[in-house]
Amino acid sequence: MPRIGRPPSDTVQVSVRVASAWADRAAVLAEKLERDGYKSDKASVYRAALGRGLDALEAEHGIKPKGKR
Repeated sequence: MPRIGRPPSDTVQVSVRVASAWADRAAVLAEKLERDGYKSDKASVYRAALGRGLDALEAEHGIKPKGKR
């Protein structure tokens, strides 16, 4: 089963606190992805959301990402 948001081998650990409502939303998304045939969990959802958010913020501020993602 494909995995969504699996981190590459060159990762760093980041810890953040999120609102319980965000955790609930991430759980719902993870369950949906599982039903769609992907191995997923809340951490995968958070990684995907963070990646998309960084892309959006960089574009909004005219920042071109350095290196490979």
